[in-house]
Amino acid sequence: MKHWIKIALFLIIVTCLLSGLPAVLGFSAEDASMGIAGAKRSLQIAFVNVSGAENAGGNVSALLIQLNEAGSDLTMAEVAFSNSNYSEAVNQAHTCKALADSIASEAATMENQAGDRLSRVLPVLVGGFIGSVALIVVLALTWLWFKRHSTGRLLRSRPKVTV
Repeated sequence: MKHWIKIALFLIIVTCLLSGLPAVLGFSAEDASMGIAGAKRSLQIAFVNVSGAENAGGNVSALLIQLNEAGSDLTMAEVAFSNSNYSEAVNQAHTCKALADSIASEAATMENQAGDRLSRVLPVLVGGFIGSVALIVVLALTWLWFKRHSTGRLLRSRPKVTV
């Protein structure tokens, strides 16, 4: 009876060790493929957010440099995947995804700040335009009044001609 318990315990330990072996040895092709797909999605989202921040008027030059670095990480992950180096592919994909998520967050913040800037500047621009139009109208009315007044006074005055 003790012998069967030892064998069962041995089989349980061996099964546990063998089930954890792929995690110790590295990642599977499926893990790497899923990691690369996730990194691609994150990179696309980051690109869209950077584009939106640029359209909102933000200075995105630093974000574009980081976006290029993330793209380079994704390329290295794809090369490692094609060389069957799945653990390196997963690591590079994870690096790309983390960087792309950071870029997307910064770009969204920058886009919101640019929108806030526009909402502060817009009333000033509208007020300046309305003020300019009002000034032109007042100047035109003043000119018309002086023209009529001075023309009437000039016509009423009769210069005397002496010979």
